[in-house]
Amino acid sequence: MLKKISFLVVSICLMFPIKGFTQERLSGLSSNPIIAKEAIHYKLSTPKSINTPLVLPFIEDFSSNIGYPNEIKFIDKQAFINNTYPIFPPSIGVATLDALDENGEIYEHANNSGFNADTLTSNFIRLDSIFSPHRAISIQDSIYFSFFFQPGGGTSSYPFVQWERIGNRPEPGDYLYLDFGYTLNGETIWTNVWSSPGVSLDDWLINDPLKLNYFKQILIPITQTIFLTDSFQFRFRNIASLEDNGVDGWASNVDHWHIDYIKLDINRSMNDIYPNDLTFVSQTTSCLKNFQAVPWSHFQPSMLKQKFDNKMANISNIIKNASYNYYVIKNESQHVYTYTCNNENIEPYYNSGLQDYTFHATPNIEFSITQDGADSALFSITHIHKLDGAIGDIIPSNDTIKYDQKFYNFFAYDDGTAEAGYSLYNTNPQPKSYLAVKFSLSHPDTLRALKIWFNRTFNDENVVPFTIMVWNMGINGKPGTVIDSFPAQIPLYSEDFLNFATYYLERPVPIAGTFFVGLKQEHNIQINLGYDQNTDAREFFLYKTSNTWADPIIKGSPMIRPIVGDYLEPQNVPDNKLYGITVYPNPTNETLFIRTPSSNFENGDPIFFTIYDMYGKTIIKESIQNELTSVQVDQLANGIYFVKCISQNGKTMTLKFVKQ
Repeated sequence: MLKKISFLVVSICLMFPIKGFTQERLSGLSSNPIIAKEAIHYKLSTPKSINTPLVLPFIEDFSSNIGYPNEIKFIDKQAFINNTYPIFPPSIGVATLDALDENGEIYEHANNSGFNADTLTSNFIRLDSIFSPHRAISIQDSIYFSFFFQPGGGTSSYPFVQWERIGNRPEPGDYLYLDFGYTLNGETIWTNVWSSPGVSLDDWLINDPLKLNYFKQILIPITQTIFLTDSFQFRFRNIASLEDNGVDGWASNVDHWHIDYIKLDINRSMNDIYPNDLTFVSQTTSCLKNFQAVPWSHFQPSMLKQKFDNKMANISNIIKNASYNYYVIKNESQHVYTYTCNNENIEPYYNSGLQDYTFHATPNIEFSITQDGADSALFSITHIHKLDGAIGDIIPSNDTIKYDQKFYNFFAYDDGTAEAGYSLYNTNPQPKSYLAVKFSLSHPDTLRALKIWFNRTFNDENVVPFTIMVWNMGINGKPGTVIDSFPAQIPLYSEDFLNFATYYLERPVPIAGTFFVGLKQEHNIQINLGYDQNTDAREFFLYKTSNTWADPIIKGSPMIRPIVGDYLEPQNVPDNKLYGITVYPNPTNETLFIRTPSSNFENGDPIFFTIYDMYGKTIIKESIQNELTSVQVDQLANGIYFVKCISQNGKTMTLKFVKQ
């Protein structure tokens, strides 16, 4: 099946003498750094050997971890356990099936006509017996398997807001399957028991008068005795298809399905659809008005917001009496504050939606934060929302959420996780695009570095040059005079937490008051900057592809974090660079020589180089086998070119030369 273009395009026609067409573009991810790091950790650890089958009841709501599925309950690792992609799940955390494998990369066999993608397979489950008291299970025990699911690509807004969508909708030819299995003669026999073609969440909500059914629940009775064994298993699997978008480097993750609240037990019925549970359905918010993090030295009490914003639900079918409190711990040991309030009777979600009791859903921020002269601080804020009385929730882990409020040496609007990639597109003959993010200081300081998250793209098509820019505040709150700029940068991918790369500036930049940092590119290659869709910093950044700065439309936050303060010695940063490579003569008119120290040839492997023009177009792509390599450039047009060298293990170096 050939699918439509995958990225969201917001277009504005410009009324200038030179007609232009400017666009913000949003794409899916071609890799998942959280899963990639899980894969590395898993290979370095000792896998658990799970030999004992699980017993009833089997209940999993994916609220206790992020990354791989719980290996006590599941045997494979393709599903992505997360709380950032779904829209209003029954409880916080889902298993997302998509087009990325267990290493966080697009499947090697992926295509645009349909391919087998993820599976989520349970360990063996004892459907032959129960143990309290011990007896055999029979079909008369009324065994039901249930789960909730949601197609990706939805939005929490109604009427629907196109530029607030998260993830990718599965098309009608993309399927989600559920199979039941049992072992016979050492082989698992699978039977398909349910499936759904790709569907739009919009269609569900249009037909829902209350606009509350963001997830649908499926109940399946087990009526065949072949499944009543000690080797029963279930598995979810999906068929995905890449989207033919016609843009180099933008083969990206597609066809999201979110699964939540799986339950398998006896003594159930088709009416057993309301778990006895109070839940958080998403992460709570920062205690800061605009930021997720600010440098400790720049924190001001006025930065604190007045209230938290908690998303909580009673997913049973009767009113429940609930308690709520939060507490604050500084630097993992110092108690700062405990918030308490009265219990409240909470209406069921499917009658009235999320809990709206003010003292639980939007509690006041009543604690204060004061600086102590240290260079950093961490405030851990834990929220607890649970049933009151002797009968507790089915799943305690979804009663508690924790937010780490960081005060280190950087500003951040984003929450640290990219749901998409953001790029600017400009079809002018000589395109120049700018992205500028605004920050305000409480005292004069020095800009030392930027943390930037670039999403990896297929074949590294977005590894093209850009310039880091620093502006002061100009007229009407827009970027003004350029304070400094740092050309010849390329997207890097750090091994730091969640894939931020640190760009240490060649010289410190004095800054004061309000300033902007950002990027300039002079080409139309989609640079694919990390974009956090669970926060909204649109009022704090602008873009320019013509003569004027424009406000963004797509909800989210560009993942650019300025680092300020005293000098930070970068010796602990993973070394991702090649060293000592030179090009000469420079300028040149016929032959360019690339000299490479022998120390850069690790294990005798070659180094590859690519020559780009100023617009990011690939001109020459070859390998370096020796310490001195010659390249004929006499056919190139006069101008500035970039040489990007990359080793087999990903170390890079970019140089610039002039052809004249």
